[in-house]
Amino acid sequence: MCEALSSQHDHRTGVASALAAVAVLSPDSLIVRTVGAPDEVVLLWRGGLVAVAMLAITWRRGDIGTRWRAAGVGAVVAGCCWALATILFVYSVRRTEVANTLVIVGAGPVFAATIERVALRERIPLRTWLASGGVAIGLAWIFAGSAGRGSVAGDAAALAGSLAFATFLTLLRRGRGTDMTPALIAGGAVTAAVALASGGGTVPSARDAALLATLGLAILPASLLLTVQAARRIRAAEVALLGRLETVLGPLWVWLVLGDAPPADVVAAGALIVAVTSAHSVVALRAEAREVSAAGGAARAAAASADVVDVDG
Repeated sequence: MCEALSSQHDHRTGVASALAAVAVLSPDSLIVRTVGAPDEVVLLWRGGLVAVAMLAITWRRGDIGTRWRAAGVGAVVAGCCWALATILFVYSVRRTEVANTLVIVGAGPVFAATIERVALRERIPLRTWLASGGVAIGLAWIFAGSAGRGSVAGDAAALAGSLAFATFLTLLRRGRGTDMTPALIAGGAVTAAVALASGGGTVPSARDAALLATLGLAILPASLLLTVQAARRIRAAEVALLGRLETVLGPLWVWLVLGDAPPADVVAAGALIVAVTSAHSVVALRAEAREVSAAGGAARAAAASADVVDVDG
């Protein structure tokens, strides 16, 4: 009974953390879109400040060496995935509609579910194949519209970034028994190093610096910490599912502040992708809950049988 209550509490905490992470992160696209500095400068500040903030948080917790050793190579790989997702996200947001980027990233639940299955060498269920088909239709719809607007490169970057972030979430989930904060330090450092090597060392304007500092020292660290906490308690697919709220909030901020409304075809394709991925995640999570319940029932029956045998003996 206590274990069940603890599990329910962990799940509620994970869901709350994932929703809070999305709410905190929602102005991200708006800030990236409005900053006038080049991509390399944005990425240098974005990655460098996140690395500094995460390092400070880890340092305050103490015994940083032990945490790094416990996280191991998995944290470095996860960090590289986050860095790749970040680089592609910034590139995409600045070259296509914000709604395009966030809708394409919205395919994350299907990608996360597939990656988890492949990593665990499990059979990919029919529901995932069906959801993949629906996502493919939605993506083709978006890319067709972008071809006419000349923003296919931004859409392609968003698609690749979605795959990278889904892998990042899966690695966080696999490392849930350890503190994966070092992954965020590694990710920020890799992002900053790539940006610096690409010529991102120029100084931004005071306005841009203030926006980037807010993003790198407050918004991103808070959202990432909440995401790490969520991934330790719920599946990567569920984290990605709850993250779909950003598909609505991100473009809404851009529309309210910049008056940049998403095209009708993007809205329609986005509705299809969000509906398909949400339905897939809900069905998958319910199936998992039934499997866990059945396994628990079998375990209790086996324990009861063992007690009877022991008493008879």
